Amino acid sequence: MNILILANHFNAGGISSYILNLSRGLISRGHKVYVASGGGDWIERVEACGAKNIYLPLRTKSIISPKLLFAYCVLKKIIKSEGIDIIHAQTRVSGVLASWVSHNTGVPFVSTAHGFYQRRWGRRIFPGWGRFIIAISDPVKKHLIEYFGLNPERVILVHNGIDISRRSEAERARQKAESREQIREKYGLKGGPVVGIIARLSEVKGHKYLISALAKVKEQIPDVQLLSVGDGKIKKDLERQARDFKIDENVYFIPAVSDTAEPLSVMDIFAMPS
Repeated sequence: MNILILANHFNAGGISSYILNLSRGLISRGHKVYVASGGGDWIERVEACGAKNIYLPLRTKSIISPKLLFAYCVLKKIIKSEGIDIIHAQTRVSGVLASWVSHNTGVPFVSTAHGFYQRRWGRRIFPGWGRFIIAISDPVKKHLIEYFGLNPERVILVHNGIDISRRSEAERARQKAESREQIREKYGLKGGPVVGIIARLSEVKGHKYLISALAKVKEQIPDVQLLSVGDGKIKKDLERQARDFKIDENVYFIPAVSDTAEPLSVMDIFAMPS
């Protein structure tokens, strides 16, 4: 089959990792995969895994952006010229685009729900759900059925997986990397134990709970440290929270990285409170 995967962008993050793992698996089974997005830091990884990269102006969060009209026209031509058999949308915007294209070309599309959504007016007018919707967890599946009233037969639970065949590659990379002590020094970390999180700085990821918990842990382990890897709009709020708890000297924020092996190598405990 010729499979077209749609996403807003291809920067470091969970959805991009999901697409890469999915693409590798589909290609290994003999399918041809196309990844269309607004580009990003990880584009070379798309091509390295054997998928074909297609640029579309999808770097927008608005379903009424003029960019979608242009993307629609380009996508219709691609679907015809490449003989696309199925479209797989990963985001709200790409889901709306896929629904338009599917309606006018007859090519079926599915979508993956990577989290929780709000019932805004745009969702009522342009639902953007695929013929089948993949939910990445039980809570997400329940959310789609109960909150949006989707038919349970359309919502399929498929947990995210980890490509364990790539473990040896990561180990070789770590062997070439700097020593653990050098990495700690680069991040400004001190000698105490390190609790870490790798996630975008967003409310749904639960950083605030981790900071609250760290304040209590610090009472027992004064030199404990929190290393947060990722970018996002709530960084200042989290920094303010750390100051309010008087643990700002124990909390470290670093930008998103393309290879998580390095920050993981200096973490004693990994936490994900989302």
